[in-house]
Amino acid sequence: MADHLYPFQIEGVDFLVKTKRALLGDDMGLGKTAQAITACKRLNAQKILVICPNSVKYVWQREFEKWEPSYDVRVVVGDKQQRLDQIWGTAQVVVINFEIVREWQVKVTKELKQTDELKALLSQTWDVMIIDEAHRVKSRHAQVTKAVTRLARQSTHNLFLLTGTPIMNRPDELWTLLRAISPKQFTSYWRFVQSYCHVYHDGFGWVVGNLLPYRVAPLREVLSHFAIRRTKNEVLQDLPEKTVQQVWVNLENDQLRVYREMAKTMWTELEGKVVSAAVVIAQITRLKQIAIDPKLMLSEDSPLEGAKVDALGDILEGAGDQKVVVFSQFARALRKLSATLKIPHAMVTGDVTGKAREDSIQRFQTDSDCRVLLASIPAGGQGITLTAASIAVFLDKAWTPAMNIQAQDRLHRIGQKKPVTIIELLAAGTVEEGIEKLLNSKIETFRKLFELDWTEVVSQGPLISKEELRELLRSED
Repeated sequence: MADHLYPFQIEGVDFLVKTKRALLGDDMGLGKTAQAITACKRLNAQKILVICPNSVKYVWQREFEKWEPSYDVRVVVGDKQQRLDQIWGTAQVVVINFEIVREWQVKVTKELKQTDELKALLSQTWDVMIIDEAHRVKSRHAQVTKAVTRLARQSTHNLFLLTGTPIMNRPDELWTLLRAISPKQFTSYWRFVQSYCHVYHDGFGWVVGNLLPYRVAPLREVLSHFAIRRTKNEVLQDLPEKTVQQVWVNLENDQLRVYREMAKTMWTELEGKVVSAAVVIAQITRLKQIAIDPKLMLSEDSPLEGAKVDALGDILEGAGDQKVVVFSQFARALRKLSATLKIPHAMVTGDVTGKAREDSIQRFQTDSDCRVLLASIPAGGQGITLTAASIAVFLDKAWTPAMNIQAQDRLHRIGQKKPVTIIELLAAGTVEEGIEKLLNSKIETFRKLFELDWTEVVSQGPLISKEELRELLRSED
């Protein structure tokens, strides 16, 4: 099937085969899965382990069937004994999700334990190990990261890390990926960040900040030995255009009154207080929910109502025969919307898993009557193809711009034949207006590590100061 690959994909396969332990950081929608599978075949790999998010396990099975049907693929599912039997089975390709591959620490004895599934995987030798959505293991302290890093050492020759967003929030997140690739070279986290990042003490502890501008070139040189990344603008000039529109709506009546009362209360409570990041996120999340519908946290039976819902109705009515994906962070909002939406539709949230998830996606992709897909940003933003749609509407946006870009690029990828329109519904005079300004101000130079315009990358994610939060909450009257 290699003859069906684009020239840039063949180049990617060559890089993986030659480098052996590599990061494939191509833009979302450029076929990283196909490149990794083809590289396995080129290497004549007979024992392949794929570690991926639970939501895309069956995607990998389908992609192996498409690109290299000679491989026997086993998706690890079921109860513990079934999972162990599948891991120890005769299949050439074992596909397992991150959640199963973990270690944990016993609180009393501080002893490090491993799941039986992890022990079984560690007991085998893998010709190739593929870690999909590798940014999932960016946190060096997470037990999943430690387990995956341990497993990576089992693949003595070939390790493929796949991610379209190697940096989600901060440049130091690259260290865990580089350590998995070359543990002997990248032994010390602090040596790495002190070499490339702004490190300072805030009175409570050491904080790792942005990439040092004069260290961009040296880090780019280091990455060139392990990583390859191409963008759609570089290699798919014939890909239809993607247009992002921001539609600002005005809250009115009870919705506006509830929002202002909540914002005023939160603003007052911040007076003289030390606010943790968790509190900041919780406060803003509640306001973002009110901007959709003040009743969002109430019973499932109440219909979804509000200025954004009215705007969405107008968009769906005007879409004609174009298919539409509706994204939101809040699965509850999508369930409420589904209960009243009269248009035939499918839904993908964290509650829709396994084959049911694949069936929903396939129905949307192939059934002309199914015009709308309701998708949560975490569940619908990775590992799936939604090229049947040419319009995506965001009821709200994730904090990290990379997550929103990932969701957009479920539509804007190889296989898309129509121009794609992204519509972001934002509430004027609310916290959403301040968030847009804040995120735009935090895009830093480290996005250019690969000499590419990574506009989805921000420096500090949702970690903002109390003063910034108070400014976001300031009343507009």
